[in-house]
Amino acid sequence: MDVNIVKIAKEAKTSIATVSRVVNNPEKVRSSTRRKILEIIEAYGYQPKIKKNKTTNICVLINDKKPIFSTYISEIFNGIVDTTTEMNLEQTTIFIDENTHKQLIMDKLRRQKVDAGILLLTHPKTPYLQYLKKEKFPFILINNSASSNFNYIDTDNYAGVYQALEYLYQLNHKKYILLLDDTKFANYQKRKEAFQQFCKDKNLPQQRIFELKNLKNYSNLLPTEQGFYFMEELIKTGFDETTILASNDNSAMGILSSCYIHNINVPEDLSVMGYDNYKNSNFTVPALTSINQNLYNLGREAVLSALSLYNARDKNKIHKIFPSDLAIRKSVKPLS
Repeated sequence: MDVNIVKIAKEAKTSIATVSRVVNNPEKVRSSTRRKILEIIEAYGYQPKIKKNKTTNICVLINDKKPIFSTYISEIFNGIVDTTTEMNLEQTTIFIDENTHKQLIMDKLRRQKVDAGILLLTHPKTPYLQYLKKEKFPFILINNSASSNFNYIDTDNYAGVYQALEYLYQLNHKKYILLLDDTKFANYQKRKEAFQQFCKDKNLPQQRIFELKNLKNYSNLLPTEQGFYFMEELIKTGFDETTILASNDNSAMGILSSCYIHNINVPEDLSVMGYDNYKNSNFTVPALTSINQNLYNLGREAVLSALSLYNARDKNKIHKIFPSDLAIRKSVKPLS
């Protein structure tokens, strides 16, 4: 069947210009419309005439010396890959060390012919950020809203923790441990601030906060191991808290494992709450209650934002904060 852009537009009940934008500048088209048009194009096997300029190359820069995907990165990455595939974009992944000289990073981006970047696990004071901005390289930070100087998308970490604590408070829990990774990152700092403010608002006594970075061999431990060894140390020193808010779901799973070994029943003896709501968190025993960031959607939004910055040549400022919610399961119960 002879199919052209006019026929595609007619079947999609939209304009020829909209179909053209889906082919050449997909980020400018509403996602529902874009998906409908792409489905029709695929159904007909239509081969559109794409602009002769090269395909946009979106780079994911991961600030980690080890090329290993944590669950956190994997779930964001799934959203990124699905979106770049859907939009027929190139996608490059580069692992970097924040101590690498800024010029070397920029040179690597140029060699890879990267057009825009999505940055993960990057501290806002890392020197190369200012350099990338100076070089007018368009990039977006994920979960790092510490500086208004840079473009970012983030989840409302403050509201997420406050909401979780309110839920626990209504279940009669009044003694908590907040487990963080490293407060040099803005999302963990926001969680700490929310925790302290909640305790102040409820006139609760001083609550304990721990940072996983203080664990021995922290950098060599996987997140699940970090949670496990944290709990092992906590059991040795003793605790009277009734709830632990973990830094992420994997560290919460490590806590659950340690509790099982030491015959601490969750949630009867101790309620445990995760953060991020990973897909496998519904299959722990007990199923893990978690603060949901919707990491997949953050990945999708990061691609759209990076494209927007690239096409605008960095004229737009993007500061997006998305809401979080609670995924309530079985690892938390009312305190009798």
